[in-house]
Amino acid sequence: MDRRRTLNIFYYDEPRQSGERVTEQFIPTSRAYPPVVDLVEITVKLCRERILQDLNVSVQ
Repeated sequence: MDRRRTLNIFYYDEPRQSGERVTEQFIPTSRAYPPVVDLVEITVKLCRERILQDLNVSVQ
């Protein structure tokens, strides 16, 4: 699996119903739950800022 393109995520299929099961599927990061996408974006941003700081380059 190309982990650069997909995330292994547990999520609920819509519409949500009582007693439904959690399904595990490989889905594009663009369709992942926002909190997961936000975490990835924040991590990338922090890593980028750290690298630029190490290179003494100001982050815009």
